[in-house]
Formats: sequence, C-alpha cells, structure tokens
Amino acid sequence: MLAANQILHKGRYRIINSFGQDETGGMYEAYDTVSDTNVVLRESVGKLGKVATSTQIEAVNAAFAGAAKALTEITHESLVSVHDYFSEIDRQYLVLEAVTGYDLSKFLPPEDPRPLLHDVLSWADQVLSALHYLHRLSPPAIHRDVRPENIKLTSGLKVKLLTERLSTNQGFDSNPSFTHTIGSAAFSYRPLEQLWSELDPASQRVILNSYDEKSTGVLLRPLDARSDLYSLAATFYNVLSGAVPCDALERSIAILDGKPDPLQKLSDLDASIPPEISDVFMGAMAIRRENRFDSAVLMRQVLTTSSVRVAERKAEQGVATEKPQAEVESPDARLERERLKADERQHEIEAEQAALDAERQRIEQRRSELDAERERQIAERDRLEREAQEARMRAEDEQKRLEEERLEAEAERRREEERQEEMLAEQNRIEAEAKKEMQLAEQHSVNNPFASEASDDDVLLELEPMQAKSGAAGNISVQLDDVFIEDGTAERSTEEDAAVQPVAADATTLHAEDAIFSDHKAASTFNWRVPAVAGAGLLLLVILAVSWKYIFTESTETKQPSAAEQTFTQTAPEPQTPAPDNQLNAVQEPPVASDPPATDQPQTTERQNQIQIAREKVKKPAAPPAKTPAPKKKLTVDDLINDN
Repeated sequence: MLAANQILHKGRYRIINSFGQDETGGMYEAYDTVSDTNVVLRESVGKLGKVATSTQIEAVNAAFAGAAKALTEITHESLVSVHDYFSEIDRQYLVLEAVTGYDLSKFLPPEDPRPLLHDVLSWADQVLSALHYLHRLSPPAIHRDVRPENIKLTSGLKVKLLTERLSTNQGFDSNPSFTHTIGSAAFSYRPLEQLWSELDPASQRVILNSYDEKSTGVLLRPLDARSDLYSLAATFYNVLSGAVPCDALERSIAILDGKPDPLQKLSDLDASIPPEISDVFMGAMAIRRENRFDSAVLMRQVLTTSSVRVAERKAEQGVATEKPQAEVESPDARLERERLKADERQHEIEAEQAALDAERQRIEQRRSELDAERERQIAERDRLEREAQEARMRAEDEQKRLEEERLEAEAERRREEERQEEMLAEQNRIEAEAKKEMQLAEQHSVNNPFASEASDDDVLLELEPMQAKSGAAGNISVQLDDVFIEDGTAERSTEEDAAVQPVAADATTLHAEDAIFSDHKAASTFNWRVPAVAGAGLLLLVILAVSWKYIFTESTETKQPSAAEQTFTQTAPEPQTPAPDNQLNAVQEPPVASDPPATDQPQTTERQNQIQIAREKVKKPAAPPAKTPAPKKKLTVDDLINDN
C-alpha cells in the first residue's frame, strides 16, 4: 500500500489518499503535477513473486504497456478516461480520470432503500451504450469486470464505468503471470466462461459432460460481448433487489444435479419490478452463452421495448392502477423516499466538499511551487547580477589595459618621431657641412686657378722623349682634350673633328683627364674606409677640381695662336704611318703628380705659354673627316659622380 505524499513516475504523481484495497491492488487519489489536476491511480499487482527475474518483469511491463496504450485511445461520455500508464518494478499503474460521486455499491445493503426503477433503467441504458462502444472497437475491447463497485454515479443521474480492467485479448489478459485473483464477491457477477480457467479439472469434466459439442465449443471460446452482458445484468439484479445473485458455478452444479435454477426472478423478489423488465435481466444472465443477447445494442433495444410496454400497460389500467399505488404508498415510504433524496444530496455535497478540499490542496501545492519558483528566480537573478558585475569589472580592467597599451604606443610613436627628427637634423647638418665644404672648394678654385698646371707640366715632360725617339718625321700630334671620363672608360673626342694620328710603338699617350680619373679612382679605393662625411667632401672637391680644369682647358684652346706658333705649325714635318690601335691602347697611364703650389703671376703666364706652344707642336694638321662625327656628349658633374 502506498503512503500519502509518496511520489511516483519520476515525481509526476503525488499520492493524496487511498480509497480502495484488495488482493489485486489498490485505488489511490493522486495529484498530477504536470496537468495540475487530481487523478485516480489504479494499482495492479502481478503474481510473479519475489524472485522474478528482470526479463520476466520486462515482459509483463511490455504486455501491460501494449494493453494500456489501447485504453488511452478510448473516449466515451459513460467511460472513465485513461490519461496515462506506467510501471514501477512489478507493479503497473493506470492514471484514470477523477470522478466525483459514489458507486452503485451504496444500494447493495438490503436494509437500505432501493433506487427508483426509472433511475436504474437509465443507468443500465448508459452502461449498455458504453459497452456497445467498446465491443465495436477494432479489435473489440472486453471490459471483464462490470460490477457495482466499478460504476460511478455522478450528479444528474449520470454514470461512469471504470475501464482499468479492459482487455483486447491480445496477450495482456492471457499472460499467466498477470492473472489477478478475484475476490469471492466478484464471482457473483462473472459468467461461467470467465470462471472456467479457475475451476479444477474434475469440475470442468463434470460440467462438460452435460454439454453437447456445440455448447462445449461456445463455452471454451474467448470472452466476448455476451460475457460483459452477464456481468451487467448481475450488477443491476443486485441493485434492484438488494440480493446478491447466485454465481454461475453454483447454478451450473444445481442444474447438473437436476435441481431448479437457484437464481430467483426479480419480479419474485420485488413485486414492484415489472415482469417484462425482470425477464430482460434474467435472459442476459443465462448460464449458457448462446442463450444470452448477442450484443449490447440488442439488449438495450429489448430493455427499451420492455419499458415502453410497461408504460403502455400502466396507461391502459389508468387511474385504477394509479389509485392503489397512491393508497399503497404509506407515509413511511414517502419519508423514506425523501430521505433517500436527502442522502443523495448529502453525498453530492460531500463530493463537492471533497473536490473543494482537493482544489484547496492543489492551490496550496501550487502556492508552494510558486514560492519555490520565486526563490529560484531570485537566486538566478542574484547570480546573473554577480556575473554581470564580474563581467563589467573584467571589461573595465580590459579597457584600462587597452588604454595603457594605447598610451604606451603613443609614447613609443612620439619617441620614434623624436628619433626621426634627430636623424633629419643630423642629415641637415651633414648637408650643411657638405655645402660649406663645396663653398670652400669653390673659393679655393677661384683663388688658385692654375692649381692643376702640374699635370700639364708632366705631359710636357713625357712628350720630349717621345719627340726625340720619333725623329724629324715623327711629329706627334696629341689632342689633350680628345679623351673624357665617361662610364669608367676612355672615349675619343670629336670636338676638333679629327682622328688620332699614329705614334711610335713605344710612344706613350698621356691624357690629363685620364690621370685625374686614375688619381680619383685610387682615392676612392682608399676613401670608402673612412667615414662617409669625409669621403663625400673629398669626392665633391675632386669633382669641382675636374670641372674647373675642363672649363679652363676649353677656354685656353679657344685662343688664337701667335705668329711664332703658326710658323712652327707650318714647318712641322709630315706624320709617319700610324701605329696599330693595340699599341696605342697599350700605353700605360702614368701616375698623376700632385699639384704644385702656386707661384707668382709672371711665372704662371710664361709657363702657360710654353704648354700651349707644345700642344700646337704635337697637334695634327686638320684632315677631312671620313664621316660625319656624332655630336660630342657634354660632360656633367652627374656623369662624373656616376662613373665614380
């Protein structure tokens, strides 16, 4: 037996109280926490025993689930609905609709007043309608347990038939491990075919000896609609008469012994019950199944027809039958009738009070659940607020960290800008120093215009031995300005539109510009190891010196020769056969002597005149050009820088 407030089916159902117990299980009022309604739990206890294996328990539970699932699909106004089902270990539970009111067992005690025949016929008609609905299902559903305790009487003379014992003959009811033990009182409402499996073999053989082959086949068939009709007739037989009907086994044994049927007619037990009505119920309670009504709808029609006949018969008797009825009804009978109505009303009030109490309990339970939910929500809100506060603090810390990183990046950027400004200032300072060095070099060049005269003196000294070796016919005409420094190689000048004349094999051609380039190249090889600023300044000084020399040389060549120079040119001997180009190109470049210090102005002018005379001596007479020479590329300072 389950205790109050016990929880079943994973906490969904809470037991309120118990209102029925037998050897097959119990009936409990429970609260459904999901649908928020009161329900009835029908408990069924199997006969597996305490040593049942898990496989046996699973087989029983599976069979129960298959039958219970069919019950949940049954809906009828006179049937108690099955909402749910579940199993726990070796017990099975059906969740039924909660019905307020009382069952028909209230009218069973003989000392209690009998209900009105009209009301009983109305109740029987409703139950027959429910059975007809069940029997027409596919497959047909057999109730198997129609009795007064399973018929609930509600307000307005409506009845509800419990459905927890329904069977579809698909395995659940035939499973021997789930066969319920029926109490002795239930035997009175069950037909012989339903009691057959519980009889001993000797009793079965005795009964079958009195049956022919056809009757035996009908007796041994599975339960059908006629079995439920027997139980219904026995139930209302007890309600109308107040006497418990004899069970089918006792009646069979009496008939086998040659005695009359011990079951008395209703009209014999109560003279107020019309014989037509009594015959209907007695026909439904026949021992042999083939002698009963074939279906619930047929019995319902016969019962309705009998009621009509009774009404017609009373109408034909008229007042004669009405007056004796009025005269027969004593004040005690009227008082009893009124008391019966008062009791019925009292039961209705009690049912309503029970419903109110259940609703009050449900409200209290709901209030407790709401309070728990409110506390849970408050705790959840506090948790969310704490998490939000922690997240906000983390966000602030992250923002501070990002701000510090931004400030650090800004400081680094400012330091980088300061370094760039320092580098720019250093660059400007170097450029300023370079410009200052250039200005000083220009001033030095202007103050010493003949600083490169030593190079010409060296050329003159080299030309004298060459003239001595060549003899009278070996006049050497060297154009000092024929070669310029361009792309690191020597090129012949076309400014005078003349070609270089041949010289002797051992003659050495010296060009002042090549000497300057060699000196600059040697200086460059040495200067890359010194600091960049000193090298740049020295490079600028060399470029300025070469540029000034080039300008000074061109200005000297443009002067008109004197009479002595013209005479010397005219008397110059004819040039000899030119030497091969490889001998000319093989002339080694002599080292360039450093510029001698400047002397006084008269000596400088005289020395310049001597150099000019020597140049004219070695100059070749003009000859017609073989082809139009290409225009001379003007030497620039950028070219000299690129060559270096």
